Amino acid sequence: MLPETKGLVGERAFGLLKPTAYVINLARGPVWDEKALYRVLKERMIAGAGSDVFEVEPATKDHPLFQLENFIGTPHMAAHTDEALRRMSRVAVDILRVLEGKEPVHPVNRVVGEKWLI
Repeated sequence: MLPETKGLVGERAFGLLKPTAYVINLARGPVWDEKALYRVLKERMIAGAGSDVFEVEPATKDHPLFQLENFIGTPHMAAHTDEALRRMSRVAVDILRVLEGKEPVHPVNRVVGEKWLI
């Protein structure tokens, strides 16, 4: 999180949205001003919001945003897809192998376009 991106989406940005707008934050919790988000949701200035990240994590069950019916929050799970978990497992195995002085089974060997092949 960079200091210049903290609170980047706040009162001004939310004020530019239509009442039918939905906003989603899957980046970093502090990117948006949670107090401003709470206010615009409570006052129905926007239709709704969802977030997988929070300013303070883990978010507690009594977080104010969870009290709103037009907010959906998840516990920082966006990257927990089957594919991501498989790739993380391969990385973990390779880290252990390298620490044991062995060659990795799945080395990063080349970039195709903007995607690393693992």
